[in-house]
Amino acid sequence: MKRWVFASIFSWVLLLGCATSRSDKPAAQEMGQQVTSLRSTSGMRVHLLPWGAADKQEALLLLRGVEHPWAEKIVLHKVEPCRHGQCYSTEVNGQRWTTLLLGPKGAELYLPFLNEDMPTKLSVSDAEDAPKPQELAKMFESQK
Repeated sequence: MKRWVFASIFSWVLLLGCATSRSDKPAAQEMGQQVTSLRSTSGMRVHLLPWGAADKQEALLLLRGVEHPWAEKIVLHKVEPCRHGQCYSTEVNGQRWTTLLLGPKGAELYLPFLNEDMPTKLSVSDAEDAPKPQELAKMFESQK
């Protein structure tokens, strides 16, 4: 009888300890398993990585191969469904800015701070210089 009581109390203490230790730790940042790469005919490259909790629908966007304030920097974007497929938007000067429209037939990139009205057409690419998901996450964390 004493063994059963001791085992029961020990089990409850162990369960409470595990529950307490789990709730005290902050949740690890979730990230996608694969980087999606897009390329323009002029050599501009965009790399995307799903980021954060699935219900938040966010992505990291890395721009390469162009002179722009965002070049080689990672910008966090919200991902929302739209009539083109998926819209990637962020905040620029206090306003919502849709940077990327990604659909089944390709993508259109709209960069802020340019005097061009025309979007840059992009297509899905198997980019050789695409960073690994862990590299993108590390770059993003170091920018904060």
